[in-house]
Amino acid sequence: MAEKSHVDRVGNSSFRRSLEPLLIEANQLDPIKCWGYCRNTLRTVITYVLCVLSLGFLVLVFYWKPNWKLKIMYVKCHLSRADAVLIQDVYQREHVKFIQSLKVNDESTVTPNDLELILRKDVLIQGELRFFCYQKLKYIWDAETWSFFVLRAPELHTSCEKLCRELQSGLSIEKVKARREIFGLNKLTIAVKPILVMLVQEVLNPFYAFQVFCVAVWLGFEFWTFTTVIIVMTLITLGTSLYAVRKQSITLQEMTESYLKVEVLRPDGNTVTEMEDQLVPGDVIIIPPSGCIMTCDAVLTNGTCVVNESMLTGESVPVTKVPLSSQKSASEQNDIYSPERHRCHTLFCGTQVIQTRQSGNDMVKAVVVQTGFSTMKGTLVCSILFPRPMEFKLYRDAMMFVGAFIALDRTRMSVLLTLDGITIAINPLLPVALTIGMLYAQIRLKKQYIFCISPQRINLSGVLDVVCFDKTGTLTEDGLDLLGLRSVTDNVFSSMESTATSLPPCPFLHTMVTCHSLAIINGTIQGDPMDVKMFEATGWTLEEMEGKVDSGSNQRRQVTSVKPSINLDQHASEFAILKQFTFSSALQRMSVIAQSQPLGELAGFVKGSPEMIASLCNPDTVPEGFSTVLDSYTSEGFRVLALAWKPLTDDTTSYQNITRDELESDLTFLGILIWQNKLKPESLPVINELQTSNIRTIMVTGDNILTAISVAGQCGMVSANDTVIQVYMPPADETSKDQLEYKTIIQNIAIVNDGMATNEEDGQETLMRPTSSTQEHYVLDGKTFAYIQDRCPQELPTIVLKGTIFARMAPNQKQELVESLQEMEYCVGMCGDGANDCGALKTAHAGISLSEAEASVASPFTSKIPNITCVPILIKEGRSALVTSFGLFKYLAMYTYIWYITVGIFKWFGTYSTNNMATFWGIALGTPVVLLMGRSGPYDKIADTKPPTRLIRAPTMFSMIFHVSILTITQAAAVFMVRGETWYTYINVVTDEGVSGGNFYQNWETTAVFLIANFQYVIYCVLFTPVRPYQKPIWKNPLYLIYLVVIMCACSFWLLAPLEKLEDYLWGIQHIPEFKFRVMLFLLFLANAVVSFVVEFLVIPRKTFQKFLRCWRKESLPKFETMRLDMQMSSKPVSEQCCLDLEN
Repeated sequence: MAEKSHVDRVGNSSFRRSLEPLLIEANQLDPIKCWGYCRNTLRTVITYVLCVLSLGFLVLVFYWKPNWKLKIMYVKCHLSRADAVLIQDVYQREHVKFIQSLKVNDESTVTPNDLELILRKDVLIQGELRFFCYQKLKYIWDAETWSFFVLRAPELHTSCEKLCRELQSGLSIEKVKARREIFGLNKLTIAVKPILVMLVQEVLNPFYAFQVFCVAVWLGFEFWTFTTVIIVMTLITLGTSLYAVRKQSITLQEMTESYLKVEVLRPDGNTVTEMEDQLVPGDVIIIPPSGCIMTCDAVLTNGTCVVNESMLTGESVPVTKVPLSSQKSASEQNDIYSPERHRCHTLFCGTQVIQTRQSGNDMVKAVVVQTGFSTMKGTLVCSILFPRPMEFKLYRDAMMFVGAFIALDRTRMSVLLTLDGITIAINPLLPVALTIGMLYAQIRLKKQYIFCISPQRINLSGVLDVVCFDKTGTLTEDGLDLLGLRSVTDNVFSSMESTATSLPPCPFLHTMVTCHSLAIINGTIQGDPMDVKMFEATGWTLEEMEGKVDSGSNQRRQVTSVKPSINLDQHASEFAILKQFTFSSALQRMSVIAQSQPLGELAGFVKGSPEMIASLCNPDTVPEGFSTVLDSYTSEGFRVLALAWKPLTDDTTSYQNITRDELESDLTFLGILIWQNKLKPESLPVINELQTSNIRTIMVTGDNILTAISVAGQCGMVSANDTVIQVYMPPADETSKDQLEYKTIIQNIAIVNDGMATNEEDGQETLMRPTSSTQEHYVLDGKTFAYIQDRCPQELPTIVLKGTIFARMAPNQKQELVESLQEMEYCVGMCGDGANDCGALKTAHAGISLSEAEASVASPFTSKIPNITCVPILIKEGRSALVTSFGLFKYLAMYTYIWYITVGIFKWFGTYSTNNMATFWGIALGTPVVLLMGRSGPYDKIADTKPPTRLIRAPTMFSMIFHVSILTITQAAAVFMVRGETWYTYINVVTDEGVSGGNFYQNWETTAVFLIANFQYVIYCVLFTPVRPYQKPIWKNPLYLIYLVVIMCACSFWLLAPLEKLEDYLWGIQHIPEFKFRVMLFLLFLANAVVSFVVEFLVIPRKTFQKFLRCWRKESLPKFETMRLDMQMSSKPVSEQCCLDLEN
């Protein structure tokens, strides 16, 4: 009754509102809108009748447009009664999904109690669970809130404390079956469809369905050979498409498919071996000592693991995962578990556990929190399977061109001839022409160790406006060299020491040997390269100790032990590392608890960013000149780490209960480590090459802002004469208002102050809004970036337009920066090592992960080249692929016009092209060009202008109209020339009979037009072949060059020295008796070629002519270009003080 009354509340006055779309939002998912539809019997019957009457054509249309079928056969209704839902994504695309139901009662696998415990709410409607599946995720109907929600594991709504305390014994068989019924199998299913199924689906594609129509039309002309040619060309296109689709599916399947066995703990304490696909959220799995490949997302609750996350992040550096139970700060005890926030405790699907370490005698255990496509790997795979649309204007313009050509064909002589014109307009090689450039580029990229899992991004990489670079490991070397260390004695920095081996036993040295996450793997010390270098500088040794007893918990534990080597002071204490609080990008630090042996004294050691460590220390222990010393190193490009420690007194009952907040407070500042992060030798020339090509470069890093500025100067992002302006928000006191301030930074890289007043005596700088200048570079940190997003978003476009260095940026802020650039209509590239850049790499139009892995789901492109030289390689290949598609389409357009005009002249004289003519034009002058033109490869240098991306632009339209005019004039000239010859005689033909019969009635006009048309195909084949500055010259493509020579020789032979019988047998044309007239036709061809080449290469590219064309059709500029021009043209004075009064 309660359910019915709730339904009643939705009726009557609320019914109209109930038909409005429902907005479904979920974490890390794009919001979607959905409408409910229920089947209408009358509409369904009428639709089926129409399908029969249309001979199945309507069925084909519904296959192409399922949303049309839904709107015709169904009526809108409330979602609670819906049989299907119409989903609209954020890109305004519509999808149809049908509502499914699952019977739930006391006798079913899932009982109502089980379902309520799993979902933590009552969602049943008359004993049924209603849901739909969209993009591999399940959306369940909630009868209480009258909305759908995304199915998530209940462990994601569980507190960390409960995960550690109550979910340690595993699930019973009954609970496992119930959860498997709800969550499904733990499998990333990437089905590689059988070739026959793929073939049928491709054939049903609108393009191939149209080719079937073309075959029928040409059969109407009894062109048997040419019909065969169309079928062959279509099969080539079809084969290319099937190859590309199947290849990508196989690549994804190889990345996701596995058949592993997992040890699962049951409530009786026994373990059972299960196949990976049988896992469900809530299962407790045992991580073997030898490691394994993770097949689900699981939170570590006992023991520690060393993990390689290169499959997800692209970075092969081992990462240490610690149990969730180790994080017991006051702020975290009652926190709801989150895979992102608790990343250091989470083992992600697809990562490799290299090594485990037990806690006492207990096994290394983890609780499964996500399975299947809900895992981190599953989410990344979904982003590949369902990419956001990146429609290229070239493709849209191509379809507009085809439509315009069909519209021009309305005035043909008969229905059959009109259909003939349509078949000419839509060339069967068109899909190949638009994609073969990407296919060749992908093959060349693979040979250069750049792997691509999203080929459609290749064209986008050719039109990049800006490339964002991570710093460490991308612009600079992966590892850092320890330049020196400076400890603090009596609140004063000591002089720099080049090595730690000479240090006496002291907290500074003890921090260096203990505060890390290193592990011994296969007999070698592995971990973060900086940790490795720091530990090696001490000369100590690291061992994995078995059965060590610590005073904190009185348990035997497997711990890491460090001790001095034989050559060092043997009086130094040995340390056992008992507990780690792993490094966090958000916290900018890590810490450990270590115990000296044999004294058993406990101490906490911390290292991290100097600013953060100083804020956690007792102010009395921080040297007075701390900021000055820090700035002196960071401004030189050095990276600085600060060390601190804290003795733990006997009042601490157990180190296991010490929280991170307690440990990392009231510390004693010990000193700093100075690291030299050398610039990779390839970085400077690559940055210079990009900037010379008018491609903007941005550094986005988690490092110190002064270090970032220094590296930017070294790599050429900031030149010596540029002005570097820091954007920041100073702390507001009680009287001041929140404000953005700008100040000029003068560094040792010779950045010159350009008109910015600085008073060095009192340390104050004049606050002013900088004047517009292309030589200004804004720099800011993550805190300021977040402030601008939150408090003054109106300033964000300016920051994005002029920002060059973004420092101390969190991983999510890197992604937000890329999105902000895209909102300004930049085409954005991102290059990073993948560790903290995954979000930005996936969001960018072209993301490149520098990784040793051959393929990673971290980004569309993965480069095994360990430096940024992969960026210009990708840009060049992208431009080559793009201009290949552009050139091929222009050629096919002219190919269509030549055919159209030639056949039109034939029909004017009552004749039609022969079967052999159509076959020759299709096979010899169409297919080889499409297959061979893109083999040249990219030009050696990046041009300073991007290749065009649109066909409908003034220069292109003028070019096409001019060439169509020239070829028409040339063919008309050939007709008038032949009519002026003394040997010419008029041949009368019966037009209708001749055309309908498909026969060719020989005459002199069509002979001349045919011979000259063959040369015109060759002219525009060469004319539209891409060359410098985007592609190598034709002679670098030997197969293509040989083809052009052969086809040119063949056309010349048929014009200048034909055999009369062969001429009549092949073409059915008249034999021209005078060699002089043949030479005149050849000269006419040369004139056509010369005029076309002069206009295309000498007239159209000229800037003055380009300006003239823009007067007739002004092209819209992207937002960033418009804003930049506005800044340059603005001459109005601005206020000297840039304060954003946020209170008004």
